[in-house]
Amino acid sequence: MGFEEGQGIIEAVMYGRYEEALGVPPFEDRSVVNRRHIQLLARYRPYPDVVESLNKAKNAIINEPRAQAGRRFFAQGRDAEALRALEEEATRKPTAEDFHLIGQILTKLNRNHDAVAKFEKAVELRGAAIDYAGLGNAYTRIDEHEQARACLERALKMRGHAVDYQSLGRVYYQLGRYIDAHRMLGEAVKRDHTTDYRLLKRCRSLAFRQRIKHWLNGR
Repeated sequence: MGFEEGQGIIEAVMYGRYEEALGVPPFEDRSVVNRRHIQLLARYRPYPDVVESLNKAKNAIINEPRAQAGRRFFAQGRDAEALRALEEEATRKPTAEDFHLIGQILTKLNRNHDAVAKFEKAVELRGAAIDYAGLGNAYTRIDEHEQARACLERALKMRGHAVDYQSLGRVYYQLGRYIDAHRMLGEAVKRDHTTDYRLLKRCRSLAFRQRIKHWLNGR
């Protein structure tokens, strides 16, 4: 094979697709990785750039920590592989960052109850705003809106991002608190113009009716 064929290896390594560069599946045994590396080195020895890429791929696969591999797989959209790597790491050295990312992956895979459990672990270990937001959104997906409200209110107090206002507004809407939902979504619009305008418009009408009802009940 010529250098042209080796370009695919160089490109794969450039984008962190180390297993593809060596032609091995993820989590392959180290002896198999070494054997494949030797085979490819013999084939591409006349091409130093390809050899350098092969060496980088082999070293990354063998020496890369599981958590780092999990984040790499996640960035590449390889969710099942990312989940396996991160869960293996979490059994050895659990961190809030890993539990949070596992929660995100489980959410993407529609395993929402499992996601809640992982976000709860992240909250226990770190308790950052991002963890409360993740847990709140996970509760929303399983229709536990009161628990979601508590988490999202906590996240909002800690950082006040537009996405927190929007998430909390949606939860208030589900709870029938249309005045609060309209207020939260309005704040989200001020901070980020990608907010759900259709829901905001719906809440505006419902909030008006709710204010009238409150006024009549208070007479």
